[in-house]
Amino acid sequence: GLTSLDLRPLDTSNVIYMGSMFEGCSGLTSLDLSPLKTSAVTDMSRMFVGCSGLTSLDLSHMDTSKFTDMHEMFEGCAALSSITYGPKFVKADGLYTKDMFSNCPANKPSWWTES
Repeated sequence: GLTSLDLRPLDTSNVIYMGSMFEGCSGLTSLDLSPLKTSAVTDMSRMFVGCSGLTSLDLSHMDTSKFTDMHEMFEGCAALSSITYGPKFVKADGLYTKDMFSNCPANKPSWWTES
């Protein structure tokens, strides 16, 4: 039933695992992720699984240079049609992306391939 979420109070500068963070939040139609610091994160697997209400996401601030796992990150986000990527949304060596966009029509980053 979650319909809104304010992430501004969170200090995520030392967080390494954000897997399943919003999994099943089907009531969310928008989400401001700009407060999240992701330079230490290695795992965002299943982060948005089942967020079927999201229509767009702005990931332009995210630093994914240390990520090793993004599998099923957007799985089941059937309404998600637009994702904005920034220059630090990169593919690290060995990044696991299996089913990252399964049942999700959103635009993919230029480096994306199924792994």
